[in-house]
Amino acid sequence: MDENRLLRKSIITSFRLNGLSIKGDACDYLVSQLGPVTEEERSSWISKVTEFLQKKKSLSDPVVLKSHVVSAVDECCKSEMETADDVFFVIGAFDVPKFNYHHDTKKFIRRIDAKRNVFAEAEHRIKHFSDRYTMIKQRIDRHELLSSRNKSSDEAKLRTIDYLLSCAAENEKVVVFGILAQLQEGKYFLEDPSGILPLNLSQAIYHNGLFAENCLILAEGEFCDGVLCVHGLAMPPPESSKISRTYFGNANTFGGPSEVSLKTSARMMKIEESNEEAMIVFISDIWLDNAKVLDKIRMLLAGYDEYSPLAIVLMGDFLSKPYGNQHSSMFRDKFKELAVIISHYKNLLAETTFIIVPGPTDSPYANILPRPPLPSFLTEEFSKRVPKSIFTTNPCRIQYCTQEIVVFREDILTKMCRNCVHFPESGDVSLHFVKTILSQCYLTPVPLSVCPVYWSEGAALTIYPLPDVLVVADQRSPFNITHKDCVVFNPSSFSLRQFCFTVYVPASKQVEDSQISTD
Repeated sequence: MDENRLLRKSIITSFRLNGLSIKGDACDYLVSQLGPVTEEERSSWISKVTEFLQKKKSLSDPVVLKSHVVSAVDECCKSEMETADDVFFVIGAFDVPKFNYHHDTKKFIRRIDAKRNVFAEAEHRIKHFSDRYTMIKQRIDRHELLSSRNKSSDEAKLRTIDYLLSCAAENEKVVVFGILAQLQEGKYFLEDPSGILPLNLSQAIYHNGLFAENCLILAEGEFCDGVLCVHGLAMPPPESSKISRTYFGNANTFGGPSEVSLKTSARMMKIEESNEEAMIVFISDIWLDNAKVLDKIRMLLAGYDEYSPLAIVLMGDFLSKPYGNQHSSMFRDKFKELAVIISHYKNLLAETTFIIVPGPTDSPYANILPRPPLPSFLTEEFSKRVPKSIFTTNPCRIQYCTQEIVVFREDILTKMCRNCVHFPESGDVSLHFVKTILSQCYLTPVPLSVCPVYWSEGAALTIYPLPDVLVVADQRSPFNITHKDCVVFNPSSFSLRQFCFTVYVPASKQVEDSQISTD
């Protein structure tokens, strides 16, 4: 009672200071609305309501009735909802923000392209590689072990290629940073913006990672007769998101509706921590033309109908084989059948968002990354039956409260293993892969002939700063590895790997490998 009396007194005083007189029943209503909130929020809401009433043209005299207060509270609530950041948002690859690094300020500044065009000019190919190089190089320049300021006279110095080629520093012990390339059959080179350097890898020791062409690497060795005789090859040291973000300020590097990063939003963090039951289900390789797969999908949906997930991410391929000129009609019919199955589960239909990511063979567009969403002529029936569905690009991004999730459906681990200069002799291949991807801050560090990329849209494949979660859907066995505060997991193939999938719980950052019984 004392608290309500103090709140009533505060409301009356605030209204009088603003030249308004509030009626008793109007004050009672406002007390009932502000009772559950904190003192700081009460003061803020009283100010919003009085400001709204002062601007309201229909208020002809200073006496405020209950109807006026009800209207003011409703309008203020709507305004609050409109300006609030989205809790859950899906970001397509072509909406990912682009940044340029400024050497003078040592900061990343957002770049605004007048017109985005996937069929870019040739100079975008050069910029595609130079942006990757600059992004990692600025990280190396401030690394305590690699910075030349911390090197003693007898230690290998970090040098550029033009320095070695111009000064003829024979037998100097050096470290060179560049991109690994095979410019001649069986001969490897190192490239940086200043030049090209032949490599002799016969005596090289390979550290952790999958060293494929198109990877940015650190090569330590001796420069002799115009060739770098490599003693050791290593990946650039990875960097946690917390450190990287200091060079972006509060800019939103991930994408989405917010102008600033949501990583430090207290409101988003509170929502995230309070919603302990929220989960996102990731399923890859759902062959809709396989009757057994459809039966298992029914079982999965039935199991989640009572406790509906926040979202279910369905990733291709959605057909087990190509059907020639009947492929599109088969795809459309099977997607309609999937929609009919989903529509039987009313809770899922009402509460769960279905996110559809195309696989390598699903889209009728060119097999170039990033892949656009599936075209509407294939998905219109699905969208009608499942209103809470989002057809997005591959890769795509999901912003949930403060958490940033990158989803990529590609057999990239398989392709990196096939294109390795040297396959690791020991250790878990999945761990080598994770360390490589996070060191490169790039989803496809393989030759463009293996994974073609739109030159002007390389930002969509960049993961710098590192996200909270990286989902790499590959047909190899499932794995779950955390490195540099980034959770990387592979849900594997639902159709090929005994109906396995993965569940992620954002509140606890737990990854649960799941499987539907084959009985």
